[in-house]
Amino acid sequence: MFSNVRFMSAYLAMGLMFVFGWIVFGVATYRAGVLSRSGGALLAVGMPVFGAGSMVPVVVRGLGSVAAAVALALLARALLQWSRPAGP
Repeated sequence: MFSNVRFMSAYLAMGLMFVFGWIVFGVATYRAGVLSRSGGALLAVGMPVFGAGSMVPVVVRGLGSVAAAVALALLARALLQWSRPAGP
C-alpha cells in the first residue's frame, strides 16, 4: 500500500494540508477576536501536534491532544455564550 510513490505523495500532501489548515484557522480565530483568543492560540498549536501522529513522541502527542481539546472547549463555550444583537 505504501510502496506506491503517488499514494505516498498524496498521503503526505494530505497531512501537510491538515496541519496547515488548522494553523491558519487558529491564527485567524486569534486575530479576529470574535471567539476566545486563547482558544485560537491553543488550536493553532495543539491540532498540528495532534495531527502529526506517529512523527512525534507519545508524550508530545498527548499534550497536543489535550491542548486541542481545551481549545475546542473554549471555542464551544464562547459560541454558547455569544448573544445575538437585538433585531428590528
